[in-house]
Amino acid sequence: MNIVERHRLNKTHICFSSIDELSWKSKNIYNSVMFIYRAIFFENRKLYAEGKDTIKYPSWIDVCNKFVKDKNVDYYAMGNTKVSQNIIKTSSQTFFNFLKAKNAYFKNANGFTGCARIPRYKDKLNGRYKITFNPQTISKKSLKNGYLKLSGIAQEFKLQNKHNGRIVQVDIVGKNGCYDLLVTYDIVQIKQPKPNDDGEFNFSGIDLGLNNLMAIATTNGVGRLVDGRPLKSIDQFYNKE
Repeated sequence: MNIVERHRLNKTHICFSSIDELSWKSKNIYNSVMFIYRAIFFENRKLYAEGKDTIKYPSWIDVCNKFVKDKNVDYYAMGNTKVSQNIIKTSSQTFFNFLKAKNAYFKNANGFTGCARIPRYKDKLNGRYKITFNPQTISKKSLKNGYLKLSGIAQEFKLQNKHNGRIVQVDIVGKNGCYDLLVTYDIVQIKQPKPNDDGEFNFSGIDLGLNNLMAIATTNGVGRLVDGRPLKSIDQFYNKE
C-alpha cells in the first residue's frame, strides 16, 4: 500500500526559486520528448484516421539514448541525468496514455465524451512540468537522520514518515503558484490475527525433524505430521550419485 506525505512550498520558501528553475527545465525536457512523439504521430495520422495502431514508437529508454547521442542540452541541464530520465519516463507515459485512450475510443466509443486529444507543448516561458525523483536521486545519508535531500536541491526537508515506510518516489508538482512536494511511501501491511468464536486467539507450533519433517500442533486441538522419509530418500540417492 502506498501513502503520500505532502509538503507545501510557497513563494516565500527558501528553495522556491531553485525548484521553480528545475520545473522550468523539466518543461524543456517534456517539450523535447513530445516533439519526438508528435512528429511520428502526425506523419502517420492517416493510419490513425482509419483506426490502425500499428505504428511503432520509441520507448522512453530509446528517447534517453537519443538525447545522449545528440548531446541534448536540456537532458544535462538538470544536473543529474537520472532525474532527466525520470522526466522522460513520465512524459512518455503521458503520450502513451493518450494513444491507449485513442485506440480504446476507436474500438468502442461508448463511455467516452469524445476522442482523446494529443498532448500539447508547454508554454516556452511560463510552462512548468513536474519533477520526479526515484530512490537513486535521494540522499541515503539524510534519510537515516529523518531528512529528505533531493538531487539538485540544496535544502533538506524534515520527514514525518509516521508509518516507517520505504520511499519509492518523490514528485514536485506546481499548483496555484506554489509547489507540492509529494513523498510516496510503500507501507507493508501486517495482517492482524482474528479471534475465534470464543474471543480467543489460536496459535500453532512447528517442530522440524527428519523422519517426521514437521510436527504441527495448534491450540484448538488440530495437529498434523508431515512425512519426511521420501525427501530423506531423495537426498540419500543424490549423495550416492
